Amino acid sequence: MSGAGKFVRFVSATSDLEAAPGGVTRMRMASGVSQRLYIPPFNDLPGYNNVGVPNDATSSARLRLARPIQWVADSGTNGTNFNGAEGIWYYEIPEPLRTIPTAGTVPSRGMIFFTSKGDNRVWAIDIENSLIELIYDTQNNQAFTNLRNVGGSPTNFNQVDNLMVGPLTGDVLVAEDGTAMRLAVVINGQPAKLLMQITRGNSEICGPAFSPDGSRLYFSSQRGPSGAAGTGASGVIYEMTIPARFRTIQRADAFTFRVRPTAAPAVIVTSEAVTITGFLGPMVVSIGSENGGEFSINGSAWTNVPSQITAGETLRVRHLSSGTIGEARETTVTVGLPNGVGQRSAVFRTVTSEPDNLPADFDFGNKLDVPGDTLIESDVLEIDGFNLPVPIKVGPHAEYRIDGGAWTTEDGILGAGQTLQMRHVSNRPANSVWTTHINVGHVMGHFRTRTAAHE
Repeated sequence: MSGAGKFVRFVSATSDLEAAPGGVTRMRMASGVSQRLYIPPFNDLPGYNNVGVPNDATSSARLRLARPIQWVADSGTNGTNFNGAEGIWYYEIPEPLRTIPTAGTVPSRGMIFFTSKGDNRVWAIDIENSLIELIYDTQNNQAFTNLRNVGGSPTNFNQVDNLMVGPLTGDVLVAEDGTAMRLAVVINGQPAKLLMQITRGNSEICGPAFSPDGSRLYFSSQRGPSGAAGTGASGVIYEMTIPARFRTIQRADAFTFRVRPTAAPAVIVTSEAVTITGFLGPMVVSIGSENGGEFSINGSAWTNVPSQITAGETLRVRHLSSGTIGEARETTVTVGLPNGVGQRSAVFRTVTSEPDNLPADFDFGNKLDVPGDTLIESDVLEIDGFNLPVPIKVGPHAEYRIDGGAWTTEDGILGAGQTLQMRHVSNRPANSVWTTHINVGHVMGHFRTRTAAHE
C-alpha cells in the first residue's frame, strides 16, 4: 500500500523470472512494471479513481458483491484510494476448493486479503478473475456488539489491522489496533466471531500466525506486560493451542464394502450396511452414475441424489451387476463436503457367476434367559450361498424384517446381500423354550428363546 492508500503491485518482466532450486520459478524483482488497483465503473455503479471509497450504507452495498478491477500505471493520481490501508495476506486456495465464482470465468487460485483501518473494512481480491469484494464492513451489521473494552465501555470490533488466513481451514483472522485487544474470525457477509481477547496491557494485538499444521496460533501484544514480574511494557508473545477437532478439514474415516464375487447376472446387488464415522457436522453422500448405482442412508429410500449423512449413520450401496458371467462392475460412493475438500470414497464391486437360488444353511440361534411373555428379537443375519432373489415364508407366531425395515408376517422376497431378522413372543413359563421358523428359498432356519429360571 502507498501512503495515499493506493494498492500497488509489481509485475515482473519475463526476463525477471528465474528457475530456483526445486523447480520453482521466482522473481528477481529487478525488471518489470509497478501497477495500481483501480475500481472502475461497473454497470450502473460508480468507479473510484483518485478518491477514497465512500463509507456509507449505499456505497458499501455496492461493494459487497464481487465486481471487476483494473490495474493501471503506478503514476500520477491513478488508482483507487483505500482509507488507512494496513494488514495484507495472500492465500493460495487448496486445489479441491478452487471453483469459478459467479462473476468470474476461471477457477480462483489465490486471494489477497487486506484491511483498511480508517473505515474498518476487510477486502478480498480474486487475482485470477480480477475481482474485488468487501467481505467485512460495519455498515453491514457485521460487528459484534456484546463485548466491552478494557475500560468497561461497550465497543464494536474496530480498527482492523493485521490479518492472516488459516493454513488448513481458510479462516480469515483479523487483529484490531485498539485497546480492546481482540482477534476475530471474519466471515463474509456475517458478524465477526470473537476468537480471543487479552484483557490487560493497554496495548494492541499484532502478528497472528499459525504453525503449518494448524495446531498452534501465535500472536503478540505489542506493548503488553513483559518481564518475569509482568511489569514491563516491551511486549509479549502468546501461544494458543487449537483443539484437534478444529485443526483440520473434517473427513470421514475410511470405509469399505465387501466384494460380491458370486453375483447373478443382470440383477440389483446390495452391499452390507457400513457405519460412517470420524467427522463433526453433516457430510454429503454422492454416487457415480455408472451401473445405475444408488445408496441408502440409515435404511431410507434408495436414491442417487446427493444427500446429507451424519456420523454414526449407516450407508448401503446397490447397483446392477453385469450380464456377462465373470465380468466385474464397480460403483464409487463418496462422503465429503460439497466443495470436494476432505472427501472419502469407497468402491462397491460385483463379479457375476452362474445363477444360484439355493441359500446356504442358516440358523438364528438361541436367546437365553429372556423374560417371559416378551417380544424378543433375533440377531441380524446375512444369508450366503445364493445370488438370485428367493421367496420368504415365515412360520406361525413369528415376524421378520428385511434390511431393518417394517416387521411383517406376509410372504416376501429376499435379495442377495440383504439382511434378515426374526422376532417372536417368548413363552410365559420359566425355563421354557419357544421355537419359530422361517423358510428362505426352501431352506428352513429357526429362532429359539429360553425363559429365565426362577431364582
